[in-house]
Amino acid sequence: MITNVIKCKNPRCITTVEQEIDHIFKLTDKQNRVYRCIYCESKAR
Repeated sequence: MITNVIKCKNPRCITTVEQEIDHIFKLTDKQNRVYRCIYCESKAR
């Protein structure tokens, strides 16, 4: 997991509305290095 390194680009994600919430991404595919937002499941770009 990484926190506040990547920002979620999804306009519907709770992190875009609530400024005090940390941007947390979880590694979902180790081989392809895919990180997803824990709140909305959007893929990090």
